[in-house]
Amino acid sequence: MKAGLGLAVLVGVGLASATGQHAAAQAAEARAGESQTVVRDDWAVDTVLADMSAAKKAEEEKAAAEKAAAEAAAAEEARLAALPWTLPSDARITSYYGMRDGRLHGGTDFGDFEGEEIWSVGEGTVSYVGYEPGGYGNVVYIDHGDGIQTRYAHASKVLVKVGDKVAKGETVILAGNTGGSRGPHLHFEVLIGGKKVDSLAWLEKQGLNPG
Repeated sequence: MKAGLGLAVLVGVGLASATGQHAAAQAAEARAGESQTVVRDDWAVDTVLADMSAAKKAEEEKAAAEKAAAEAAAAEEARLAALPWTLPSDARITSYYGMRDGRLHGGTDFGDFEGEEIWSVGEGTVSYVGYEPGGYGNVVYIDHGDGIQTRYAHASKVLVKVGDKVAKGETVILAGNTGGSRGPHLHFEVLIGGKKVDSLAWLEKQGLNPG
């Protein structure tokens, strides 16, 4: 009887020990799983935070670049406004000063469309208006003083007359296709002491960028 009771006690103790060990193992596994979950959650949060930080940085860089571009444009506009000269047109250049078809092409051609406004490059007095032979068609000359004259050719319409005082940037003709032109455009010339010079180089020397 006592032997049986002792055996039962030993079995019970063994079972309890085994059960305890199993429970402890389960608890440890649960804690490990929680730890892994926390680590995985931490990774997800870190990724989200990194993405947010990168997006914010990109937005800040974009804003800074746009601000810098706007400031540069404003500075360039102020610089050009302070110059005594401007471009006769903002159209692209289609032909340059130099020899062409065996003869001198004495000006710079701007690819303006019919009727587009052409501006005086500087303050001056209109010294000639008329239809000029040699392929120029309707032209306007402006005397800027100091021996500098500018010529605007192939006009479809002339908006000034001889003796008019014109300001820098004032519209003097509308682009056209008169004379020996092969299509609407502005033929622009600069004459120093009555002699043609490279008008594009002259514009650049005045601090302008014809493109």
